[in-house]
Order: sequence, then C-alpha cells, then structure tokens
Amino acid sequence: MVKDFNEDTVQRLRDLAEEYHFLIFEHRECVDIGDTVQRQYHGGALITSDFANVVNASILSGDGIVDALSQVVKPPDFLYKDERAIVFLTDMISMGSLVTGNYTAKCVELAKQHSSSVASLVLRQWDR
Repeated sequence: MVKDFNEDTVQRLRDLAEEYHFLIFEHRECVDIGDTVQRQYHGGALITSDFANVVNASILSGDGIVDALSQVVKPPDFLYKDERAIVFLTDMISMGSLVTGNYTAKCVELAKQHSSSVASLVLRQWDR
C-alpha cells in the first residue's frame, strides 16, 4: 500500500509505465452496481479510469457491472478509451468462499460475451 498516493504518484506511475512498457493494474475489486461503480471508477480524488489500464471486477452484482464500467470509457472525448480493460475475479481460494463453480462458469461466459471490455480472468483452474 502506498500511504501517500496522490496525483504526483499517478504521474510517476504513468511515466514509468510508458518508459518500461507495462500496464497499471488497480486492484479495485469493483463489485457495485451502475452509477455507484461508475463513480468509484471515474470519480473521487484520484480518478482510477484516468490512470489504471486494468481494474478487476466481480459479477456478484450481475453482468451490469461490465456495462457500467464500459460506459465510463466510451465517450469520444475520453482520452484513454482504447487503453482500458477489466479482469474478472472468477474464484477465491479462501476457506468457506461462496464463490463456486457456477459463479466461475458465469464469469467465463460473460467474459466471452464482453471480450472487447474483459481482458482476462483471475482463475485457478478451469475443468470445462
């Protein structure tokens, strides 16, 4: 965790990402619905959508989360619209997790349906 994360930190990260050719992944775990997740992604003191190439998301709130996050980057005046993607959290290794095979299967299905927005999956194994 960076305790003093601010605009200067963001700019330094952007500069390093450009110089060393890496993506900035914000471990945000977006899980809310519609307007709420849009405000979390594209609002606040540090606007995640302006600096993070990739954010992770859970579909626990439904597949609308993909639409909500994608709408943020769709406007023609959004500078980074072709440089943003989502990674689905498809399973968890914690004991007693309620995220089961059906959830994982739905994540894989939605990732295929939204392949222009969903870049990857956090997935331990896939048996299907």
